[in-house]
Amino acid sequence: MPPKLALAINVEPEPESIRISDDSLTVLTQSHNPVSFTAEGMRLKNEGVFYKARISEKDIRIIKKLGQGASSIVYKGFLVRENKFVAVKKINVFERETRHQMINDLKALCDAPSNVPGLVSFYGAYHVPESGQISIVLEYVDGGSLADVLAKVGRIPENVLSKMTSKILRALAYLHKEKHLRPTAEMLLGHPFITKTSASDPSVSLKDFMQCVFNPHDKLDEIAIVFAHNYYALLNAGVVRLRDLAPLYSAESTLRYDGDSTVGCDAILAKLQSVAHMHAGWKVTHEVVDVQCQPLGFYGSALVNVAGRLESPAAANKPQPFTEVFVLSQMQVGREGEKGGGRGGRGLGGAWNSRVNP
Repeated sequence: MPPKLALAINVEPEPESIRISDDSLTVLTQSHNPVSFTAEGMRLKNEGVFYKARISEKDIRIIKKLGQGASSIVYKGFLVRENKFVAVKKINVFERETRHQMINDLKALCDAPSNVPGLVSFYGAYHVPESGQISIVLEYVDGGSLADVLAKVGRIPENVLSKMTSKILRALAYLHKEKHLRPTAEMLLGHPFITKTSASDPSVSLKDFMQCVFNPHDKLDEIAIVFAHNYYALLNAGVVRLRDLAPLYSAESTLRYDGDSTVGCDAILAKLQSVAHMHAGWKVTHEVVDVQCQPLGFYGSALVNVAGRLESPAAANKPQPFTEVFVLSQMQVGREGEKGGGRGGRGLGGAWNSRVNP
């Protein structure tokens, strides 16, 4: 009988790269320090410096799904405390390659300075224990991709394309500071195609161009969420939030409440103060459950259904559910440099006729 051969291979065990406890998830790699995620945020140590970001699932209102890749799903959300729309990237951390790529991305986001124009802002990340996912919260860039623009306009004007190219080159100049034999981004910024439509030329506005490309109805859901959150935050916090509402109104703004009209920012805030005192003692939580961006017989209008509950401070009282219908109408494009403003009001039966300058 021929001899039997035995092959012995000494395989080093793969170091543990993920640890899960009841309230946290920690990811480790060979090249980076541990990154800890909880339901309340993340903690990363990089070159002796700790980066902490407190954000949780309850801070975000998910609006809709934007897209899906091989290892993640991206949603559009609303960050209530910042009054901003965000992109929420949900990642499955149980895949090794995905996990390592996520750590690389997070390290770059944490290292990036906050004062560089054109860089997407990073708000933090948190763990969702029920799904085992890590959610990364980023600035929401609502202009879409260049493919979206081409699909709408067919051809981008040269002066607009010049400004777009200039912004891309400035981003590359920041990322690649080493000198190479090929032309650098800094050298290309001096090309005649870029300089003939310089950044100081006021005749070309990328903001105006993008507003012309997309349908104003696409913004109605955003306007509905911003106004609904601010309105109910006012009822929750009373006069504390009034200063936060001031940028939403201008000298021409009109508030219609229970049949009475109030004009001007100061007068509107005074009226809202009386409304807040009238609702003192009630806590309102709400969720936007539906947005219909169909015209209602006049330009730029939509219905928004808001469902929530009223909670009395008395412990024995049970929360009372409620629904309200908001009417958004007459959306207009704001003037350059104008942060907000417009007309808004909540009338009888929960009707809210709003006019805003996004």
